Amino acid sequence: MSSKHGITMLPKRYFAKGPRLKNRTLDGLHLSQAEHNAMAALIASVIDGK
Repeated sequence: MSSKHGITMLPKRYFAKGPRLKNRTLDGLHLSQAEHNAMAALIASVIDGK
């Protein structure tokens, strides 16, 4: 379905082993700005094929 619409899907494993910063969350649930930036870089690298 995603290929039909030109969407890149990221497997959950990318997030499970994604960036591991010391202060990942602000409150145990919401990501810190640093973790958002790290996650964005991870997603960009997958989309760009790096």
